Amino acid sequence: MHLGKGFKLLAATAATLAAFASAPAAAEQVVKLGFAAPLTGPQSHYGEDMRNGLTLALEEANAQKIELNGEVAR
Repeated sequence: MHLGKGFKLLAATAATLAAFASAPAAAEQVVKLGFAAPLTGPQSHYGEDMRNGLTLALEEANAQKIELNGEVAR
């Protein structure tokens, strides 16, 4: 099959754009923190207090721009 120059140029341009679109942005890295606590049932008040404390601590850490191994924790 013979492909014209225009089609080859279009294919090369599309491949280049796809490569740039899939490249990660140079934005800050974010560390995701896990949380395990009872949020339902008879022990839920403990879990809610823990979640509120974690949220407050993360808000304060982010306000101070504290990093973990060079990455922001959220």
